[in-house]
Amino acid sequence: MRDEPLAITVRESANAIDALQSRVARLIDARDRANWNLTKLAPLRFMNVDVIAIGLGRERTAQRVAFAISGGVMEIPQGLKYSKEHEWVATEDSVATIGISDHAQDQLGEIVYIELPAVGDKISKDDPFGVVESVKAVSDIYAPVTGTVIEINEDLPESPETVNEDPYGDGWLIKVKITDMSDLEDLMDAEEYAELLAREKE
Repeated sequence: MRDEPLAITVRESANAIDALQSRVARLIDARDRANWNLTKLAPLRFMNVDVIAIGLGRERTAQRVAFAISGGVMEIPQGLKYSKEHEWVATEDSVATIGISDHAQDQLGEIVYIELPAVGDKISKDDPFGVVESVKAVSDIYAPVTGTVIEINEDLPESPETVNEDPYGDGWLIKVKITDMSDLEDLMDAEEYAELLAREKE
């Protein structure tokens, strides 16, 4: 662990953004389609990451900002909420779309199986609602909010690798009608999540 305090600098980073141009375009398109989900991945104790978090605004014309931490590249879009279990949450009114973060899918490795709840099932904050299996591990998926499942990503049972390829877009897991919007207050924004990853690296 480093003795000096961690400094997270927020700066415009054209090179980092250009390097991820095609990825960024897909993420923006996914946001414009309002294709959002809610999920929670069980803690992955083997995590060790170097990260540059790329923040995306909600609007197509929004400024893109890079949170430079250290090392490689890990996407952390702005405008989402993140759990300590490495899920992302996007909300539109009282509907939450849930997925696992780029960091989580990277640490899991190749995902080979995903088990999701059925439409109409109730999920409770901090309780498991599904399972993700990779070549490295089998992990429960935990709910970051309480609510009722109104849609699942029906493509994932046949193509679980989509979560690896596009975790913030086509790799979303479920959509939930939130029971208590205050559940979102316990989640982190992009910068707070980047700081969490930096601490875990130490």
